[in-house]
Amino acid sequence: MPDLIVILSFLGAVLAALYARWAWYEAKRTNELSVHSNRMEIYRALHNLRFSVQTHGAGIEAHHVAPFFHPSREARFYFSNTETSQKLAEYFDTCFDRIQCTRKLSRSNLSDADIQKLHDEQDFLVEREQTLFREAEKQVEKELYGAVKPGSRFA
Repeated sequence: MPDLIVILSFLGAVLAALYARWAWYEAKRTNELSVHSNRMEIYRALHNLRFSVQTHGAGIEAHHVAPFFHPSREARFYFSNTETSQKLAEYFDTCFDRIQCTRKLSRSNLSDADIQKLHDEQDFLVEREQTLFREAEKQVEKELYGAVKPGSRFA
């Protein structure tokens, strides 16, 4: 009889260990899905910001860019590569610099030289914004595709 209790106790411990391992695996998978979902939200925010910038062009204002501030800063918590979060932050900052340039151009007391200088700065910022978008998009996509394992239902 005592041997039976020992055997049943051993089997109960094995089953508990198997259940604990399965629970750990499911928790890990759930966490990975959550992080992937947050990365996708940041990816969408990047594209929404790009669309907003393209839609409003030189007339872009702070309220067009402001909703994307937090996703650009939260990226560092979700992407393992620091270059990805830096590119996203740089892209947002460049879009914000375009707003500042537009505000400066709206001043009435500018000389022709100042206006030309601001237009040159605006042209530079437009090119920089386009380059940074491509770089940031490439970085984010690389991490998104790297997070999806072959054979998973997301591949």
